[in-house]
Amino acid sequence: MKRPYSLRARTAVFIAATFTLLITLFALGSYFAIEHALLSRADNEARDQLRAILFALEHARVPDTAQIVAQHRSIGEARLELAIYTHAGDSSLLWADHPNVILSPYEHHALLTEQGRALNVRGKDRTYRALSVSTGSHVAIATFDLAVISEAEDAILRTFIVLLLIGIVGSAALGYFVAGLSLAPIRLLIKGARQLEVAGSSGITAPLLPVPHHVTEVAVLATAVNRLIAERDSSIAKLKTFTADAAHELRTPLTVLKGELEVELRLASPDEASYHIYQSNLEEVERLIVIVQDLLLLADLDGAAAREVPIADLSGALQRVLDRLQPLAQSNSVEIIASIEPSLHAHAEPDRLERMIDNLVHNAIVYSEVGGTVRVDLKSRGGHPSLIVEDNGPGIAESDLPYIFDRFYRTERARTRRFGGVGLGLAIVRSIADEYGFGIEIESTLGKGTIVELIFS
Repeated sequence: MKRPYSLRARTAVFIAATFTLLITLFALGSYFAIEHALLSRADNEARDQLRAILFALEHARVPDTAQIVAQHRSIGEARLELAIYTHAGDSSLLWADHPNVILSPYEHHALLTEQGRALNVRGKDRTYRALSVSTGSHVAIATFDLAVISEAEDAILRTFIVLLLIGIVGSAALGYFVAGLSLAPIRLLIKGARQLEVAGSSGITAPLLPVPHHVTEVAVLATAVNRLIAERDSSIAKLKTFTADAAHELRTPLTVLKGELEVELRLASPDEASYHIYQSNLEEVERLIVIVQDLLLLADLDGAAAREVPIADLSGALQRVLDRLQPLAQSNSVEIIASIEPSLHAHAEPDRLERMIDNLVHNAIVYSEVGGTVRVDLKSRGGHPSLIVEDNGPGIAESDLPYIFDRFYRTERARTRRFGGVGLGLAIVRSIADEYGFGIEIESTLGKGTIVELIFS
């Protein structure tokens, strides 16, 4: 898996890489241009000196070749080594001074016959530059050491390397700063998104994402996201309203239907076929009433307004729940092993606190295997009460864990008639925990069981 990195760092790297590429290309172009300029300048100076020598030889009444050569054999710090011939193409040598360079026949012929020819030749231990100048009666061939030019090129190259390193560091820092300025609107969106996330997990309504109108692309993105959030909130609000209204409307007819079935059941004889029909219908109506009551509770939790929260006896509430569920555990052949630290309290309304604990322990009993064990441990941990409910049931698949607190969600195993339920028990636990700011964690392994921990405030 690739290591994540921030968009700002990535942008800074791109800016630094682009700048480095540009400055490298510029440095290489400048280096070769300067090299060519230095070499051309040295060639021109050498030709000027050769022309001066040949001019002096042709116009002097009694030419002193050694003296003339001595006056015109320096170009900067380099010293010319000369060979002067009386006329082009002839081997009549007038002057020769090539102690460090031995020209090949091809090089010698090319310099004598090609006007203005210049080439690099290999000397005893380094590279030399060779060129020629001809007049009507003389040809001069000169060679000079390229060490001076090479030293200048090396100095320029070192300077470019230093500037390149400084440029890389500077461009990275500048790119990071510029990226920060450019991504400031994105940071606002990230901050707003985190506020939405925190608000969503705590049930608090949060403002929408800020819209930076001065940045067109980000403004369009923020507006689109805000529109989606508004549509989502509207859909959720409509769904909650529908659930509450439907539950309220169903409560009365179900109560009436239950009463009528109870009357019919009392009047009917157990031997009559209608008796068993009434009994079955009564069980289903009671089941529907429980569902409606759960929906009403969820609707009440959804619309709960901020109010002062009392302090409830957590240890006592847990003990009452265990006493109430003990018959269920015995009927399912499940043993409850409890460890309750006394005098622990939680900020919650007592009835909702018991309902939350009841749902957790009830689930653990129902889903445990016959002859299994449910462990309930209440203790103080890190300054806060902690309730751990552990069963050795079938466990929950990893793919189901993110959804088990959703309303009406049931795993494949929970859909069997034996377990019953409609998927509202854990949804109620989550809603009550969110209302009072309790933490809830769940771990489960298929074939081994499930552990649920509540951390109270």
